[in-house]
Amino acid sequence: MDLLLAFSVILIVATLLSARAERSTLSMAVLFVIAGFVLGPGEVGWVSRPAERLTYQATHLALFAVLFSDGLDAHIPRNRAAIFLPMRALLIGLPLTIGLNAVVSRWIAGLPWTPAWLVAICLGPTDPV
Repeated sequence: MDLLLAFSVILIVATLLSARAERSTLSMAVLFVIAGFVLGPGEVGWVSRPAERLTYQATHLALFAVLFSDGLDAHIPRNRAAIFLPMRALLIGLPLTIGLNAVVSRWIAGLPWTPAWLVAICLGPTDPV
């Protein structure tokens, strides 16, 4: 019950702050993460560690709320015009980044090629963005 009450209060706060968050660099997902950390067993302990099934359901509910609110803000014509930026990052930037990371891992860290490629593949998706 504590988890449902906490989620409801955080969702109401997120709704009230949505206009301000739209102008900010932080998203509503960050608010949920911070609230979970503060209210959870790590800090205040108001929401105790719930059962696994309840955690699973609450995670789905939070994900639905965040994705639904993001989907409401989607502007389809503007997004169609901007499709080429992520496409360039995915098709050009990502392979170049993975290749450069593999070379740097090989030469600077002295890793053999297989671990160098594994490090590059793990780090690659975070760099072009």
